[in-house]
Amino acid sequence: MSLFLSSLQGNNPNQTSTPLNNAPQQSQNAPSQSQSSMHQLTSVEDLIVLCSNLQSDEAIEKILLPTLKSANSSIFLQSLTDGRDPLQLLHPSQHSLPYLFILSARLGSLERPDTSVLLQNILFFSSVFDQKTISLVPDQIITFGMNVARFCERTVNRPGASILILRNLISRWPKSLRELTPLHSVFFKECLLTKNYRAALPVLEVDISEINSNQYSLRVQDFLLHHYFGGMLYIGLKNFDRAFEFFQLCLLTPAQVCSYIQIEAYRKYSLVSLLLHGKLIPLSKQTSLVVQRACRSAFCTPYVDFSQAFESNSSVARLQIELVKHQDTFNKHKNLGLAKQCIQALIRKNIEQLTQTYLTVSLSDMAKTVGLTETLSTSDTTAIDSEDAVMEADELIHENVGTNWNGFVPIAESASSKEAERLVLRMVERGQIFATISAEDGGMVSFLDRPDRFDDEYTMRKLESELTQTIDITHSIQKLDQQITKSKDYIQKSLAGERGANVGGSGSTGSMLIGSGIATGGSFLDEGLHTDPSEMGF
Repeated sequence: MSLFLSSLQGNNPNQTSTPLNNAPQQSQNAPSQSQSSMHQLTSVEDLIVLCSNLQSDEAIEKILLPTLKSANSSIFLQSLTDGRDPLQLLHPSQHSLPYLFILSARLGSLERPDTSVLLQNILFFSSVFDQKTISLVPDQIITFGMNVARFCERTVNRPGASILILRNLISRWPKSLRELTPLHSVFFKECLLTKNYRAALPVLEVDISEINSNQYSLRVQDFLLHHYFGGMLYIGLKNFDRAFEFFQLCLLTPAQVCSYIQIEAYRKYSLVSLLLHGKLIPLSKQTSLVVQRACRSAFCTPYVDFSQAFESNSSVARLQIELVKHQDTFNKHKNLGLAKQCIQALIRKNIEQLTQTYLTVSLSDMAKTVGLTETLSTSDTTAIDSEDAVMEADELIHENVGTNWNGFVPIAESASSKEAERLVLRMVERGQIFATISAEDGGMVSFLDRPDRFDDEYTMRKLESELTQTIDITHSIQKLDQQITKSKDYIQKSLAGERGANVGGSGSTGSMLIGSGIATGGSFLDEGLHTDPSEMGF
């Protein structure tokens, strides 16, 4: 399907299209730009004639757009009198608005034309539409994108067919990729459902720094789901650094009541924190109190207990006990595979700690020390003796675990030594430790100092890249600060705060800024904070 859709990009699906100068001729009563700002359409032929006579940006905005909005949707479903498709007389780059209205009507109609042709037309439109014209109808394009995703999921039964279309809309419609739109979370959801994580990277790697709630009809759910789904995508890509950052941003969103999305984010945040940092990183002090309280409540108790077991004396046995204890909960939340990876992460953490204690150690002693030989006495066990056997992160996002895992089975000493050797070799390959293994005396591991002097060309390029990124972020913050300082809402709040202080009241600039919601777009934080991700199709 992806190859099929890719072959369509940039090619007009209506190869036999007729230019507009061959369209039905304008009659004496046909509308002109000098007439009223809105015309009454009685047939699709009227629309074609109107499009042929309205070419300027002003005419499109003041005449064509009001006419399209007031027209009966049945007109957009009509064919020409000679049986041709009206899209054959329109080009999406020159007639973006009528093209969009016709496609939207067909998506919402019970009697659709051939679905493959409709998808071709939609993909072609998303690739070449005029950005300036489409910016006149933000609500229409948002609804269109959501309907495309729903159409591909439920009607065509191919969710992946909408990925390229949604990515085109997000990349070409906003003025900047740094602007958040409601289509971001829809796009990420489709990538998650199809496990096509890399397709999201062109959008995912651009950090959101501009939020315009009025222009894009944004709600708090859009911001929360953007970072929640984004963190899940990065888990699938095993980029735990970025996953941790996305979940953290989701939790840092100011709130008067806690969203269930934030609770879900904290559950994954805690597990990713263990994998990435070897401990549960406390929530930032900037996190809203209601969110902090929710994260300490019964909603997240299994994850807190599991994190404490991970950090306590580096005991693999205790961590296994907590995993078995809360297995059903982790499985219900689709986090069991991620929790299992923490077992291997704890063993790797224990191996790293050995480098600070020993210069040399045998593989058998290492296996005992780090917990590879620890067992649980359970009635039903399935061995998991390697990291590769742990469920991949992409499987834990949507699916239940296929096996009933209750802990490690006893491992023979020779087997545990081989497992220790495998882990050491993998950690050396990844640059997590520096060591050599001798085949003598049953296998001796010698730990080495880090050989890097950080004076090579790669380090200098990396340092230069980080400095450039820091400078860009600084400029963005300065620009945002200037915009906030000059905004009408901020000035009014500041004046109100000064008057309150003069009569004995109090009101700091920081509290006024957060209270007004200026930093996140007016009333962006005041609507609908109780969205369960399960309602999004998971």
